Amino acid sequence: MAENPCSQQWPSIAALTVTQNRCELLLRMLSQVRQLDYPMEQIDIFVVDSASGDNTVEAIRRDFPEVHLTVCDDNLGIAAGFNMAIKAAMNADREYKYIWLLDSDVEIEKQTLMPLVVTAEENPEIAVVGSAVYEPENRDQLVTAGLNIDWKTANVAFHIPPDKKVDGVYDVELIPACSSLTRTDLYRKLGFWDERLWLYWGDTEWCTRMLRNGYRVCCNSKSRVWHRNWANIKPNFYFPYALYDRVRSALLFHLCYNPDNSIAGVRHLIKKSYLKAAFENFTLRPNFGRAREEGVKDFLAGNFSKKDFSSWPKGIEPRGIDQICRKLSERLPKNPRVILNMISDEHHKAEIKRTFQKYFKQIRWEEIHVRTDRDNMNVSARMHEYLYFHLPQLLLRLLTIFNRRDLIVSSINVPCLYNLAAARHTMLIDPSGHGYLCKNRAIYGLIKCFTTIIKGLKVIYMDLPRALKKCQALREGPMGGANRSRS
Repeated sequence: MAENPCSQQWPSIAALTVTQNRCELLLRMLSQVRQLDYPMEQIDIFVVDSASGDNTVEAIRRDFPEVHLTVCDDNLGIAAGFNMAIKAAMNADREYKYIWLLDSDVEIEKQTLMPLVVTAEENPEIAVVGSAVYEPENRDQLVTAGLNIDWKTANVAFHIPPDKKVDGVYDVELIPACSSLTRTDLYRKLGFWDERLWLYWGDTEWCTRMLRNGYRVCCNSKSRVWHRNWANIKPNFYFPYALYDRVRSALLFHLCYNPDNSIAGVRHLIKKSYLKAAFENFTLRPNFGRAREEGVKDFLAGNFSKKDFSSWPKGIEPRGIDQICRKLSERLPKNPRVILNMISDEHHKAEIKRTFQKYFKQIRWEEIHVRTDRDNMNVSARMHEYLYFHLPQLLLRLLTIFNRRDLIVSSINVPCLYNLAAARHTMLIDPSGHGYLCKNRAIYGLIKCFTTIIKGLKVIYMDLPRALKKCQALREGPMGGANRSRS
């Protein structure tokens, strides 16, 4: 391979992305592709727009006429969208040696592509090579250099090099699709992405399929990207749809690929999903719990089509803060006692206080401040926080139940048992400033919690074995792979 970056000997690249309603972020990413230190005559860009409601299509046609644009009338999902872009590139007049998948909200730099191509050219046994991911708000903070699969817990784990010197090529089990370079001929040989994996686990399945066929999957940490919302995806009121798909897709992946060819990973995931659903019901987030249960239910039925979560449980439909305060003015006294529980967004906090002043004469505020490092806390630290802060506060409020506050306002990102006993009513808000109001009914929540756990046991030991025998969709292997028998 020639040392001159402008040489025509550099391989041709098809850069692909799928987008929906991310016009500003997409345009930034496309402009960064134009600035790569790679000969631009060797790069073509393919974009699939999944029914964006903003001006994405018009902006691409106006500002990036060189882009090969495919416009869809409906949201296809990530896997189907990437497949459409890959097929468009493979059917183009030009032959591409590599396909470079990018998320439409990713940030790249001039040197992002070159190390990936060099690694792939020098190591023909590598099927997929990807970039190290960094935190956009703290640009020197490494999030992960590839990922690995924890088969015992059925999770994916960040890969941080032991010496923390990210300056090499590392063998991993998964490269996220935010920046992933793959040899084009492997799509012809081993198939495309599994479109049953609607939003999540598609890149995991693809990389695992490559490993099972004897190839390597690597991260070159000299290639860097900054991926917004990668490290911490903040839940909001529309998060249940993503949560539902994450559960359903994880179950399908572990059914197809568990190393010992058993259903142990599937059982573990179902148990975890129902335990979390039980906790969601007890912490006033029943729509989150419902999403987890629906994900398991549709997996067992072999239903991997698009799911509509536009219908909300009774009383859970999100409203603006002003609408909620108007409703509260009919229920609370004129001088209410209100707790602000871990509202980290100062803008939302100021808006809440300002809106309350429109409807109440005098408000007695109390504040529980958010932990500044909470987003980086591991499971052990979060458990410590619950045991030594939330649980004592819960018990204290239960002992003084007749002196409860009138209302507690809490972020939906912080599911907290303390909310149940702190006040007579709870208002949950999300990062967009929408929320809903619910009356605290601890006994009802406890009953719902126990019934959810019992339902989960029935699913694990009765419904799952029955579904595996009867459902043809669950007996099929991944797209491009062979069917597998399971114990």
